[in-house]
Amino acid sequence: MKTRLYASLAAACLFAAPALAADKAKPAPKPDLAGTWKSACESVPNGQGGTMNFTRTFKNTAKTWSIDFVVYEDTACTKKFFTAEIAGPYALGKPSAKVPGATEGEFLIASRKLTPASPDAAQMLSNACGGLDWEAGKAKDILKDGCKNLGMHPAATCKGENDLVKVDGKDLFFGQRPADGDLCTPAKRPTALGKTPVTKV
Repeated sequence: MKTRLYASLAAACLFAAPALAADKAKPAPKPDLAGTWKSACESVPNGQGGTMNFTRTFKNTAKTWSIDFVVYEDTACTKKFFTAEIAGPYALGKPSAKVPGATEGEFLIASRKLTPASPDAAQMLSNACGGLDWEAGKAKDILKDGCKNLGMHPAATCKGENDLVKVDGKDLFFGQRPADGDLCTPAKRPTALGKTPVTKV
């Protein structure tokens, strides 16, 4: 009887071992993007010898994302030029094979609006995007046609962005954006993180 009992325990331990090994191989939990995340005043070259000055504010839930991307006339980010409001659902995928600690994400775009803050901004958007009667202080929906000159593609050819995310404490990093803003397919997904995070508030 004891021999049978010992044999049964040994068999149980033997068959349980792979399960224990599998537990240790569980993938790391996906990053939590829910909350409000804001950037400092940022500047990047505008391709015309100057800089584009902007701030980013993300407001995310567990399933949806939105961003207020505000472009300013001055380097201190005090005088608004125009605002881009973009939102939609998102899903996080597998860990990045190219960027340690980062996770692949797909950020779909369900709405996208631009609002010029001044007559000069309205004229700029009219020249860059065209097809709409732009007016200071009034938002225009550009989801369908996009605005290619601002790196915003038409909905029919670009359902959203294939990006990377990494949460480090209170900082959230996204992928390094290409110059043409094209993250429309998985093949366009960044292979490095951007240098400037947004911080949870």
